[in-house]
Formats: sequence, C-alpha cells, structure tokens
Amino acid sequence: MLATTHHIAQDMESVTKTFRLRHGDEADREWATLTLLDRHAPGLAPVPLECSVRHGAPVVVMSRPRATRSGTCR
Repeated sequence: MLATTHHIAQDMESVTKTFRLRHGDEADREWATLTLLDRHAPGLAPVPLECSVRHGAPVVVMSRPRATRSGTCR
C-alpha cells in the first residue's frame, strides 16, 4: 500500500499542502526550499504564501505554478 506524507488542495490561485501529523520536518524543508528559490531564483518555483499549523497539522501554501511554453524538447 502506498502511503503519502501530505494532502494537496488547489484553487485557481494557490496550492495547499497539508502534511500528516508528526511525520517529520517535510513542511519546514518545503517552506525553506520555496523561500530560498523565491529569493535567489524568482520564477523558477511557486511563490511561498503561508506556512502555518491548522488543526495540529503543518500546512504550506504556495502560488499555483503558471504554465509556460519552453519550446521543443531536444
């Protein structure tokens, strides 16, 4: 059986990842990664919007990635 570390919900503007209770520091690592990428390579990854705890579970909210046309695959 495949177990996941988080649940994803999305709307037109954002993606919300709710991590399992007491499942390690995945939310902290995701937030740190998104924050560093936003600071040093803007546009490469979703923009971090919120890092919080809801109902005892860590939550990371980020912008929804925009579809871009990158040309052809070679």
